[in-house]
Amino acid sequence: MKLEDKIHVLQFFLTICNCLLLILGASIFGCALWILFDNGNLFSDIHSDELQTVAVGLLSVGLVVLAVAALGFVAAHCEARLMLLLYMAFLIVLVLGQLFISLVLLLSQKKIERALDEAVDRMIISYADSRGLTASHRLLDKLQRYEKCCGRTGPDDWKMNLYIIQNLTNQDVLPCSCFNTSCPRVAGEEHPLFGAPIGNNSYQEVQ
Repeated sequence: MKLEDKIHVLQFFLTICNCLLLILGASIFGCALWILFDNGNLFSDIHSDELQTVAVGLLSVGLVVLAVAALGFVAAHCEARLMLLLYMAFLIVLVLGQLFISLVLLLSQKKIERALDEAVDRMIISYADSRGLTASHRLLDKLQRYEKCCGRTGPDDWKMNLYIIQNLTNQDVLPCSCFNTSCPRVAGEEHPLFGAPIGNNSYQEVQ
């Protein structure tokens, strides 16, 4: 095979690698933006320095991946040795960045899990309060329906809900998203978000 043909083959594989890097970088960057700025997800209710550090780390890595992919495209097109050396250096930085984020996640796993549990408990306590259903409450409903679960550890978690405690005469109720059948509305209660369990028609635990 001629040297020119070898260079074309190398350019082809480098272009494929850069396309994969571009997709990866855009995905990481998008996930970081979602965690940091979307107010409708579970992470928006979590106040955790570790989670913020991970999100900022993902944002930085995503930007670096996008820059590396762009540099790789230019280096492959121009066949510039200096750019190819920079490309390799940035790849090393990417690997180190991924190792750093992985280390932070491993060291902070318990703290992040605890923050998630506390966020879910806060949503259960404030569900259907004076503000009505917020975006996080609707997310909780979606999670319970999708995961076929009720509460964080079980239906008893809903005994902490302030609306049930303060406003409902029958406190043995659950939100409609907890039922695996149509919601058995409470007789005489005007609030449409809760129903009374009949037999075993509610989800029992987190799957």
